[in-house]
Amino acid sequence: MTSRWAVIPVKHAAKSKQRLAEILRPVERQQLTLVMLRDVLDIVCKSHSLNGVLVATRSAQVGEIAQRCGAEVYTESADADHSVAVSQACKHLYSAKQANTVMVIPGDVPCITSEDIDVLLSKHDRITLIPDSRGEGTNGIIASPPNALEFQFGKKSLGRHSVSASESGILAQIIVNKNMSLDIDYPEDLARVIAELPADGSGTRHFLEDSGISGRIAKIQYLQSTNLH
Repeated sequence: MTSRWAVIPVKHAAKSKQRLAEILRPVERQQLTLVMLRDVLDIVCKSHSLNGVLVATRSAQVGEIAQRCGAEVYTESADADHSVAVSQACKHLYSAKQANTVMVIPGDVPCITSEDIDVLLSKHDRITLIPDSRGEGTNGIIASPPNALEFQFGKKSLGRHSVSASESGILAQIIVNKNMSLDIDYPEDLARVIAELPADGSGTRHFLEDSGISGRIAKIQYLQSTNLH
């Protein structure tokens, strides 16, 4: 019997999105992290292609949001980095839920749709890597079984994950998915995501507009374009 689970690793909202510090205040970065997570959870928890969703976090605030959306919560060890947290969550799902496939999804891809999940899982074989928008990082991984490779997230992790799969005797397939590639790590990512977010039903879009961040980004883009002429 196939048991497919999503793993969404999330660190404390107050510590996230540090690379956006030049354009967002600390409270805005925290709010953005949480509203994006809600959007992602709303989609993933309603997916009929998954048997369940597990959020790996040590944040009580994140855990409460996850549970309200219908996800389960796993608390990783205190010294776990991103890769270790994902590995621990996958091991938990393998032993406690008999999961034979895991789909690792970041909490900052608010453009993701249920169709994205369905298509990616339908094309998946043993190890599937979904690149970020720069084609260097890894925004998503599908692994069957959950321990099919060693997770090595971080800068330019796509190549490392491909090597890790090869060391396990598996040729990883790389599938580009536009919506999953659109995460928000840098200021320029905000403009791309704003352009792609649906007009209705997106908490992230409403937050960016109501907070004035969208207008701020548009002004920055305008000033940058005028400086080029």
